[in-house]
Amino acid sequence: MTESDPWSWLERMPAPWSAPESVRKPTASVLTNIVIAMLSSEMLGNDLIEIAGELQAEHARFNRWMGSFAKSSLSLEATFHRNAAANDAVRRVYEAWISYSSLFEEGQRKVWVAVSERQVLEVVLIEAKASLASLQSTV
Repeated sequence: MTESDPWSWLERMPAPWSAPESVRKPTASVLTNIVIAMLSSEMLGNDLIEIAGELQAEHARFNRWMGSFAKSSLSLEATFHRNAAANDAVRRVYEAWISYSSLFEEGQRKVWVAVSERQVLEVVLIEAKASLASLQSTV
């Protein structure tokens, strides 16, 4: 493709993350499924439950915004870039969750075993929420 090709930007797009089968159900939303796994695990304290809920709410706002404003106001390229960034945020949440939950389970569900991974999960959840919020800017 040449630079005059209106679709040349597709070649510069990062390869999308393909979510593992384990988080593709029960809903069509990978993030929702990760949050369901977190909440049903009983591994989270109320602080992380609150942040996970806030992330889920921000994800819903992002999807609503993408389906309304972005769809009608942004270029296809801008829409693709925002979806790619949102997908990357979900990937980071998944990776942090798997790291924490795996170590927590291996440590026979003793809180002190995965303190560092829990802190990383908390930071990643907060960052993902902020990322989804910032992607909704009209700039």
